[in-house]
Amino acid sequence: MSGFAICQMLSGNPAQLPSLLQAVTAAMADRGPDGIAKKTDGKVAMSHLYLDSAGQGPSGLGPWQAEDHGTLLTGDLAIINGRELAQEAGAAYRGDAEAILQAYARWGLDAIARIEGEFAFGLWDPRSARLIVVRDRFGVKPVAYRVDPDLICVASAPYPLAQLGSQPARPDAAWIAEYLTDRTFDTQRTAYADVQRLPPGHMMIVERGSVLMRQWWQLEASELSARDAPEALAEALRRAVTRRMRGRTACLLSGGLDSGSITRLAADHAARPVPAYSLRFPGMPEMDEGVYIDALRETGNIEGIDLPALIGGAFDDPDTLLDEHHQPVLGLGHVTTRQLHRRLAQDGMRTVLDGHGGDEVIGMGTWHLDTLARNGNWAALYLACRAHARFSGDPRGPRGLMLELLGHHAPRPLRGALRRLGRAERPDTLSWRALVDPDLAERSAIVANIQTSLRDTHAHLPEHQRFHAALLSNAGTADAFEFFDRAASAQGIELRFPFYDREVVAIALGQPDAAKIAQGRTRAPLRAAMQGILPDRVRLRPDKTDFTPNLMRGLRADPHGHLSRYQGAMPEVLEGYVAPDALSALAARLTQDPSDTTAMRRLWRVFWLEQWLMRLSATRQTLAYEGRA
Repeated sequence: MSGFAICQMLSGNPAQLPSLLQAVTAAMADRGPDGIAKKTDGKVAMSHLYLDSAGQGPSGLGPWQAEDHGTLLTGDLAIINGRELAQEAGAAYRGDAEAILQAYARWGLDAIARIEGEFAFGLWDPRSARLIVVRDRFGVKPVAYRVDPDLICVASAPYPLAQLGSQPARPDAAWIAEYLTDRTFDTQRTAYADVQRLPPGHMMIVERGSVLMRQWWQLEASELSARDAPEALAEALRRAVTRRMRGRTACLLSGGLDSGSITRLAADHAARPVPAYSLRFPGMPEMDEGVYIDALRETGNIEGIDLPALIGGAFDDPDTLLDEHHQPVLGLGHVTTRQLHRRLAQDGMRTVLDGHGGDEVIGMGTWHLDTLARNGNWAALYLACRAHARFSGDPRGPRGLMLELLGHHAPRPLRGALRRLGRAERPDTLSWRALVDPDLAERSAIVANIQTSLRDTHAHLPEHQRFHAALLSNAGTADAFEFFDRAASAQGIELRFPFYDREVVAIALGQPDAAKIAQGRTRAPLRAAMQGILPDRVRLRPDKTDFTPNLMRGLRADPHGHLSRYQGAMPEVLEGYVAPDALSALAARLTQDPSDTTAMRRLWRVFWLEQWLMRLSATRQTLAYEGRA
């Protein structure tokens, strides 16, 4: 992933800009393995940190300028319609950055909605003295910013901005509360106080000293007939894959429906075999996807590369991991993620197609069963449960599945009777926030905020589309992309996510809920679209391998007792953030039952929070500038 930084003096001495920009840029130098360049125009300074993932050579290094003293552009650009954009603007194509500048010259702010793909960039228009910062539709590319009385700074990561000003970097307490609950609802907070992130599909306009946020895009659906949808989805996904294949491209292949679809479509397009990297589990055959991986490789034009998955190592070298992420780690699978990324980099791969998001974008469709139960459509519910149980092999069978749904959605007297019979457990509505210090939970209004975020999500869509929309695009969506961005940047590779293509998302969202679980098959639209493309052994596989046992095995291999020590006195650095009694009880619970995955996941987050807070307390560096307090 490339990177960028922008510093603009709102007032005060612009002579400070070069040193400020240099400090912010240097703090994320790993994003520029193929070059770093800077430009200054009056009270604005920009840098570009270049990863040449598309084989452009020196011409891909910015910042770019339309003409002498014209609009200035920098950013992390992975757009997929640069040629079309330039053509529509009536200009010759001279690269994607030039296409954006040409489009802006033609349409102004309206040009942004015409850009397809993934991008984060800033435009400085000296004629109007206006700075425009833009983030792509789903937040694949990160944008962080900081506004001080005299200065605004923007960067591809929040941590360089946290060191600006007269105070050392400080944690954001409300962000920590979210982190401990594993429920992200704020699209603007970062781990650092005073540093915000630009939400997906938004732009920031800085003009005459004022800062304005504007949403430039919102989720949209394409409602196609059941007959037309499979072919349309197949073609949209094919375009999404092939338009993201620039430079030397590899695929991540797990053997599942999502990664298999991406790899097969890439292989159909490529002139030579596509390198496809797969993790194998020789010591844990229940997780090895070999039969499906081999079935895909046999379809041709795929160069299979196997890596024996690392077991353990979850607590190894936390300092290096914090050097890469600069905040508490989000992903449990970081060990194997780093293993894959390192091997890709060692093999000289720069662009990597990842099937992440297939579940969310296509939609499992199981919520349709909840809808039938909630609406009292008992006959239709039983038929749907029977079809799903037959396809998936669910051990509960249609009767057990239906009873569980009724335990949550039946009329209250029946619901209570089912729970008393042990058919359905009453969900614990408080456990998700038990680790958060009570005072912090109250100050951050975490319960009210999450309720508001759930209620207001995608209110512009018809009600029947909102649940699916909330699954595929929410505050946590950007969190995941930001995690992947940090992990990939550390190894010098570019991840691309074809499922999060605008056209693919619109078609998937527009399908009726019943179509998403047609014939009891989860993700039925993708299965139908891939007919004749994927081998049926993969296309119609009813199961989905659960890699949690490997992750948990890695966490249980804790020779230094990082998690069990929380059963004693709570570390001082966690005071005010973590509820001590809840932490001690959770550690005791894990000691009694080492297979308790919920306890292990929550303690894992506490561990990384502790490591990060200790690092912050030991690091007092600032990048002070001479401005107003």
